[in-house]
Amino acid sequence: MTPAMLRRALIDGLPEVQAQDGTAPAAAQVYVPNAHARALALDCSLVIGARGVGKTFWWEALRDNRVKSRLAGTIKSIDNVTIGTGFGIGVSIDDAPDRQTFARLIAPESGFKAYDVWRTICVRWIRHLLEIPSQSQPWNQSVSEVASDPEMYARLLEQANNRLRQQARHGLLIFDALDRTSNDWRTTDTIVRDLLRFALDLQSYQHLHAKVFLRQDQFEGRSIKDFTDASKLLATRVELTWGSLDLNGLLWQYLLNTPANISGPIVDLLAKLGCPVDADADVREVPPRLRREEAPQKAAFAHLAGQYMGRDRRRGIPYTWIVSHLSDSQGRASPRSFLAALRHAAVNTSENHPEHTTALHYDAIKEGVRAASGIRVDEMAEDYPWIRHLMQPLRGMSVPCSFDNVAMAWSTAKVLDQLGTPDDRLPPEHLDQGPEGVREDLEKLGLLQRMRDGRVNMPDLYRVGFGLGRRGGVKPAARE
Repeated sequence: MTPAMLRRALIDGLPEVQAQDGTAPAAAQVYVPNAHARALALDCSLVIGARGVGKTFWWEALRDNRVKSRLAGTIKSIDNVTIGTGFGIGVSIDDAPDRQTFARLIAPESGFKAYDVWRTICVRWIRHLLEIPSQSQPWNQSVSEVASDPEMYARLLEQANNRLRQQARHGLLIFDALDRTSNDWRTTDTIVRDLLRFALDLQSYQHLHAKVFLRQDQFEGRSIKDFTDASKLLATRVELTWGSLDLNGLLWQYLLNTPANISGPIVDLLAKLGCPVDADADVREVPPRLRREEAPQKAAFAHLAGQYMGRDRRRGIPYTWIVSHLSDSQGRASPRSFLAALRHAAVNTSENHPEHTTALHYDAIKEGVRAASGIRVDEMAEDYPWIRHLMQPLRGMSVPCSFDNVAMAWSTAKVLDQLGTPDDRLPPEHLDQGPEGVREDLEKLGLLQRMRDGRVNMPDLYRVGFGLGRRGGVKPAARE
């Protein structure tokens, strides 16, 4: 078991960037941290998460019968569950209206509420579930029928609930990408609030359920919770998080399921650390001890990255250093950034430090963080395109710094005026409050951190990718 062999396992076993194209994950790459197991359970109706923590990943996993069957081995409550898609990227127009259709349906002149639309989506799913023949019809006609005939709706749900009870099965309707329903915060809040009202309604039926995957900024401090008995739904919510134990568990899940000629050294390494693996299993599982105990994780990671981030302890320990430098201002790290950083570090070590005594050289790990920062910046810009406009005038600035300097840079570039131009995504929520309002939005997203002395700081995860400096920190990405 040589460093070169472990390095090859990292390069071949880890994705350069995890897929975000709406495809289901490979069964061998599915790793379920404890918090995520609670989120996937049938009795959880609301799943909250920041960008990149797995909302869409699990939405896609539940839609794929092969992956769902494997999940049922860990999460018993999703066995014998029929999944329906209520909203999400790439969903057929027959199952859910797209943004433009949704906007037309809830326009004032239509007379419909978002609540009517969600119930209509449910009706279409249940008719399919009950194998009731129905002709394809425009959404406005379908919504009109449901809104005008509440008795039909109630009888249909009761029929579906009874059928599922007789079959000892459950039905679960799942919703994702709700930020894509509108580019206006007030409208989006109304849409989400009505969806949560609908999800609460389904709790009256023992065998019908809804699960809503919701962005954290859409949940915190918002009017979406202003409806009767909202607390009953909110009590089921689970936040998706990734701690160091979870991230490292995911790492070993990937490495154990590379081809046998590559994963062999990984299996041998873990066995020597007292974490034996069933090497003959179709999907190799991370040993329980390696999932829940930090000591064997640290020992295993030291075989990959060495003991220190330099020549001695003063530079930090790789096991903790990489996670801390890939975390946002709220201490959240994403699996995508973590895996991308490690793979890039392995490639860099292979090219520049091939004779190094461990699989990863400490300088290559820093390069990995720089690469992961760029990837993370691109990810955030997909959900929040306005972030790039805010950060461009700050390029070359060093943090921590006075927020006055940030506000001045924005003012000089007139960037806040440009953000007021509507596009197809939600703008900063507090844009109308000027620089301080935008600062609040960036803090909630984990890009900025307010220090005790009032200055503003930015975690390396974003600072490097956006080209800001910090004395003694990882150098920012090169100017494009």
